[in-house]
Amino acid sequence: MSVMQVAADRVESRLIEAEEVGQIFGGVSKRTIWRWADSGILPKGVRLGGKRFWPRSVIEAAMAKLEAAAV
Repeated sequence: MSVMQVAADRVESRLIEAEEVGQIFGGVSKRTIWRWADSGILPKGVRLGGKRFWPRSVIEAAMAKLEAAAV
């Protein structure tokens, strides 16, 4: 595995906060992301130090699923 592939894998698997998840979904608020997670639209995420985080790959998969359902 090349150094570039290792770096790409790390970026794909990193944890992101609600604010960044909101940006991925077109600029929705952190509160909306939390509501979506609480209602099952998005995965719950993991809590670390009082904050909720999601793996970027999980959010991208959720977005693809939602886009497919909208078609």
